[in-house]
Amino acid sequence: MQPVPRRIAIQADFRAADPVGEAAALRRATPADVPALRAVLARAFDADPLINSLVRQDGRRSARMEAFFDVMLRQLSSELSETYTTHDRAGAAIWKRETKLPVRDQLRLLPAFARIAGWARLPALLQMLQHMESMHAALLPEPHWMLHLLGVEPAQQRRGLGGLLLGPMLARCDREQSKAYLETSRALNLEFYRRHGFEVVHVDERAGWPKVWFMIRKPELLPLARGVADGGEGTSCVGTS
Repeated sequence: MQPVPRRIAIQADFRAADPVGEAAALRRATPADVPALRAVLARAFDADPLINSLVRQDGRRSARMEAFFDVMLRQLSSELSETYTTHDRAGAAIWKRETKLPVRDQLRLLPAFARIAGWARLPALLQMLQHMESMHAALLPEPHWMLHLLGVEPAQQRRGLGGLLLGPMLARCDREQSKAYLETSRALNLEFYRRHGFEVVHVDERAGWPKVWFMIRKPELLPLARGVADGGEGTSCVGTS
């Protein structure tokens, strides 16, 4: 049996342009948020092609969807260290620095994924995910941040919450001058991510698998870095008398 890939990157539907939106207090998620967030994410990703290829489509689909996001939040989020939500838990963004998940931990996750996907489908799905992981490694071998998951409660979409949830880590990427990476299986998401600096670097189309867009965001040059890049000293000048 093949081990579970170290990451699953999926993005919900953000087809609409982000307006300024209402102000919402962002905070890091905690374990107490998981029950509410897994339900919100299950609703946000209800029509996502990749998720629906991973989750067994039967009478227990709703429970399996929540189980999938429970695994994402509890076991594939680096203990929620860079997972952000709003004060009312209207959505979540899970980020991770790309590090290899130990084989022991991958094997420990197999029963959970088997319950979500079904044992019969598990080998094919692991093959698909490992192919995506290989593409990821080839496209961006340098250290970077990965947006594993971004989802907003459907009733609160198109209000700017998606962009708000991205904000803290995109700002960190700019400060650190680190690239950011994501994968999406919804064409309607592409414009949303382009507005936040991501560009498509590869489109993966394989028979029997969902179409997936691989996107990378280069960090914006901050004033200090821009000054160095332009040949200046990179320092601000303050007049003195």
